[in-house]
Amino acid sequence: MLLILRMQPSEIRRLSMDEYWIWVDVCHKEINRRIELADRLNGQ
Repeated sequence: MLLILRMQPSEIRRLSMDEYWIWVDVCHKEINRRIELADRLNGQ
């Protein structure tokens, strides 16, 4: 979350567990999107 969403540790610490897992899912989707984009740019 620090690198993908640029959330600060203090922001992460304030999240409830439900909110935390929602943001984990958002990060997972963003990572996959970036991987797919990199693959497309590399012709794979």
